[in-house]
Amino acid sequence: MKKRFVLFIAIICTLAMVSSAYAKAECP
Repeated sequence: MKKRFVLFIAIICTLAMVSSAYAKAECP
């Protein structure tokens, strides 16, 4: 159960980094 929660947090962090990098590319 705890491992799945950690994996969920890791996925959210990855998505946040990707979306922020995309936003920076769109609006430098």
